[in-house]
Amino acid sequence: MGNEKRTQINRSGLIILGIFFLTSGGNAVNSVLQKIIEAFPTVGAATVRMVSTLPNLTGMGIGLIAGATLGKRLRYRTLYLFGVMAFVIGGVGPALFHDSLGLILVFRAIFGMSLGAFSTCNAYVLSTQPVSMQAKVVGWGAVCTNLGAAILQMASGTLADIYWPYAFWPYASGLVVLIFVRRLKEPAQINPELSAKQEVTETKAEKGKLGKRVFLYVGINFFVMITAVPVMTGMSTLVADRGLGDSTTVALILTICQAGGILTGLILGKFVSVLKRFSMPVALFVQGLGIFGCLAGQNLAMICIAALVSGIGTILVSSLSATYCGQSTSKETIALATSVLMISTQCANFLSSYYIVLAQSLFGSMFRTDVECAYFLSSVLYVIVIILTLVFNVSPKPVDQNQFA
Repeated sequence: MGNEKRTQINRSGLIILGIFFLTSGGNAVNSVLQKIIEAFPTVGAATVRMVSTLPNLTGMGIGLIAGATLGKRLRYRTLYLFGVMAFVIGGVGPALFHDSLGLILVFRAIFGMSLGAFSTCNAYVLSTQPVSMQAKVVGWGAVCTNLGAAILQMASGTLADIYWPYAFWPYASGLVVLIFVRRLKEPAQINPELSAKQEVTETKAEKGKLGKRVFLYVGINFFVMITAVPVMTGMSTLVADRGLGDSTTVALILTICQAGGILTGLILGKFVSVLKRFSMPVALFVQGLGIFGCLAGQNLAMICIAALVSGIGTILVSSLSATYCGQSTSKETIALATSVLMISTQCANFLSSYYIVLAQSLFGSMFRTDVECAYFLSSVLYVIVIILTLVFNVSPKPVDQNQFA
């Protein structure tokens, strides 16, 4: 029986890592945004960039519903089946119907539902792993997320240089994951008969409510993502303006950025154990340095290095935020906490286009492109936030949880 249990856990673990592989699929088309802008010359650039950011808007509603109902009226397996189907249908749709930007955005909205469903992946991990393993497993999830983003982006960028609508075909890869999702094992449920005993380790204020520090990590995550997304969505504009290459070049840069995330996932557990309370300030410093490097870099090598550093910083902060959220709330609200965190990511993704517009309105006279304005504003803001996190301890104050192996 023990061997059977280990087999089931391993199988479910592989399946959830397969879903992690798809979670950054929304970034796959970032390398071709400039081509889409050129394909619809009468439409403003901010509107065209919604091809990348709109999915996050529709994903927010699904993520919030999922976080509130998982383990009660909704099963993880059902949610992920729905998510993968939305990934494939909404993802591939623009490859077939690409004459109208409005129709493309409709498919991207459908695709966004998958992002909402996948926003609970960390909740699944945190509901099935002990505290001592959570950072490590979340790190492996980040590895798969960034590996998927790197592969999908490179495939999209390469295909786009043939014909830009081909950039959407890599979303068909979700069909492979769809075959296995139905075998996913549900997390162990909290036994309501034990609730009285659990009050010894979980106060009444904690049970059934989000921990207060969850909102701190949601805020940090939102800030980091709204400043990081322009690195992804604006790279095609930056490369074109500086004459550094084509869509394949942009895809290469973004793949290097995702490679930084892969490296980060592998070292996350060690990173936290060594730096402890300084983990978040250091992670923010790395991300800020990467964004400033994108602004200052004038050749391909410098931009690639900056993208790598930015990728490391983004995943450091987002993974820390996810781990800290899970440790700062009661077990029965982990799914809701991580969903709220992912909704903040999706909200930041959607608003990032308007963040670029805001930055341009402030610093448009200083730079040639709107994305350079965004990188400059972000660099200034990171100095302020890093100082705040050094002065005030933002490390989690863990809530004792009923852990399941």
